[in-house]
Amino acid sequence: MNFEVKDFQALHKALDDFCEFLTHAGIAEESVFDSRLIVSELATNVLKHARATAFIEGGIFNGKIEVEIFSNAKFNAPEKSVLPDETAEHGRGLYLVDKIGESRSTTPKGGIRVVVRTQYKQ
Repeated sequence: MNFEVKDFQALHKALDDFCEFLTHAGIAEESVFDSRLIVSELATNVLKHARATAFIEGGIFNGKIEVEIFSNAKFNAPEKSVLPDETAEHGRGLYLVDKIGESRSTTPKGGIRVVVRTQYKQ
């Protein structure tokens, strides 16, 4: 599934549509929740900090949920995220994505691809 997200209203719609797709594909509720959180964190960063359009590509490939978020504004994510100080107001998003996701990598488009820990309904 592909989404072009220019504002928070479009982000909410994209998240709802993506999660509905995952649910209908038999993905367990926990993995759907994790996917929503990961996409929300990364796309929100594009909208809020880069003030750019977020492009979201997601689906199930070889039995795993994969999502990629990119924009025209380049972002060089650190290879390894660290938990910021407890008094920090920002900076937890990428750390959270790394803890929830199975793996994270940078794409040739300059985006971030995350493989989500994927569980199916029993």
